[in-house]
Amino acid sequence: MPTSSVVNDTEEGNRGSVRALLALLAVVLFALLISGCQRCQSQVPLAKLLGRSGEVRRDHARAENAWQPAAIGAEFGVGDAVKTELDSSAELRLDDGSVLRLEATTLVRFLDKKPGSEEQAVDLVTGAATLQAGEEGTLLRTQLGSARLARGSKLVLRRGDQAVTYKVLVGEAHLESGSGGVDLSAGQEVTIALGQAELETPPAPVASAEPALPPPPTGPISADVKGGAVSLIRPGEKTPARLAPGSTTLAPGSVLVVGKGSQVEVSQGAQFATLAADGRYLIGGNGHLVSVERGEYTLRSDGPVRVEVPGGVIVTTGGAAVLRREDQATSISVQSGTVELRGKNRETLVSGEKGRLTDAGQASVSGRGLNYADLDLAAGSGFVVHDPSPPTAIRFHFEKQCSEGVVRLKGPKAPTDDVARGKGNVSLAVGPGTVEYEVSCAREDGSLQPAVATGKVTVLADAGTRSVPEKAPSTFVDVNGRSYTVLYQNQLPQVTARWSPPPSGVSGYQLHVASGSRKRTLKSAQGAYTFPSGSLGEGTHTLYFEGGGRVSRKSSVTILFDNATPTAALQTPANSGVGPGGSLVLVGAALPGWGVAVDGRPIALDADGRFSVGAHMPADGRPLAVFLTHPTRGSHVYLRRPAGRR
Repeated sequence: MPTSSVVNDTEEGNRGSVRALLALLAVVLFALLISGCQRCQSQVPLAKLLGRSGEVRRDHARAENAWQPAAIGAEFGVGDAVKTELDSSAELRLDDGSVLRLEATTLVRFLDKKPGSEEQAVDLVTGAATLQAGEEGTLLRTQLGSARLARGSKLVLRRGDQAVTYKVLVGEAHLESGSGGVDLSAGQEVTIALGQAELETPPAPVASAEPALPPPPTGPISADVKGGAVSLIRPGEKTPARLAPGSTTLAPGSVLVVGKGSQVEVSQGAQFATLAADGRYLIGGNGHLVSVERGEYTLRSDGPVRVEVPGGVIVTTGGAAVLRREDQATSISVQSGTVELRGKNRETLVSGEKGRLTDAGQASVSGRGLNYADLDLAAGSGFVVHDPSPPTAIRFHFEKQCSEGVVRLKGPKAPTDDVARGKGNVSLAVGPGTVEYEVSCAREDGSLQPAVATGKVTVLADAGTRSVPEKAPSTFVDVNGRSYTVLYQNQLPQVTARWSPPPSGVSGYQLHVASGSRKRTLKSAQGAYTFPSGSLGEGTHTLYFEGGGRVSRKSSVTILFDNATPTAALQTPANSGVGPGGSLVLVGAALPGWGVAVDGRPIALDADGRFSVGAHMPADGRPLAVFLTHPTRGSHVYLRRPAGRR
């Protein structure tokens, strides 16, 4: 019994030790679980790359400084970093909706933050970055302290050798560090020395000299009415009266309603305005010549002009501009001179640019082109682009024509934002279809000269995998007085001409063919004749039959090369899965007579026109281009976009 009792006590002691060990393990696992959950939550993407220019790279927390190209759409978590190289920039959207823009030679690493926290935690290692707060404002935490930005505010952070400077561009911000807090408004900045994190009260921003607003025009207001659909509502009256075509004088506060097919020229002093049809305009009110309530008008002057609009003021230095009233905004297109939009923010426009001032006071500018390009094109030339995912960003180069100029896209397929101004070149997005473009050089006063170069670009939503034609096309034309156009892709077409119906009882016919200055007569036993492929070349041919004493009516047949059809077939799929900087093999076939080049390297074709060559996707995330050129057919470009890019 004693022995048995000792054994039982030992077993009970062992069970207690096991229970204690299990309890300890449970506590440890629970702690690890909590820590792991926090870490999992912190691994939610903190930022996403929206745009880039030049060379932008990234690394991962698990492999710091193992840099690789950063593709559009790349996501960043805790410990990841992004950096821009020389002459490069990047734009990232943070998880709270704010936007972080990196200047050249800038490195930012994303820091850990508490689960559920609304703050943005970053370490500006080198360079400079601008943070634009989202709709709810933004709380930024760095290794030196924190900054809370009001909605829509902009804050610039610039890292020096011994300090970091914080400067508010727009709105307000509150900075906190170990030594306290300070409030900053637009134009103010503070510098925090590394290792001290001490804040000093910034000096009040120096108020810049506000350009004096031009005085309102004086003198009588004259109007020249053109068309019979113009009505006048005099000041203090409600009933409109029809105005007859011709000249008249208007009282300040008058309202003109211009109907279809009509136009009114209004002038006062050195200011002139052309009021377009389908509009309603206040004349001489609010201290300026015209206010547009509906429609558009062209404003011209030799000196400064001030125009009040909902949301702010538009100030011109002279020249000409078109103002249009839109939904909750006023748009302006500058034809010559300079225009400033003054609302909650300010934007300056020059000739060739378009701007918009919303009723809420937000000013914006278009017509400045893209900061990236998929393809480069010399002004005056053109090509056909086979892009599996258009639009295609095309950079138009006009360095040889002028140092500064404007590129304008024209035609029904031109996008809405179809004009851009730049120095030496500009980049515009071209969607599917054919558009014409023109380049105009800018004079010293900002006005534009007549077009110095024109061209045409065709963009096809085409993966380039369709087979190229192997046989000549075949077609029939009736020689009956009509005109025909025959398009071909590879080989000249086989054309059968018919006299329908031919006269009966005729044993032989003659077909007269005039091809430019060359004339020939062909004999046929029937009222039809087949031209083999190549017998009718490119151009226009006039045909008519003769037989049995009768003559058919003349028909013309124009044979043209179809420049929009494929000139090559790529077996390499559009969705190859290869990312920026990755390697792939391009396999395809080209039509006879076409030269193939990849990255500027001519590619040899075998006897059947086939090719296979190794290549690399561009490291900057732009597409790989396969160029096909022909001595007389022009150029076709086939694009392969890297994985993760549109």
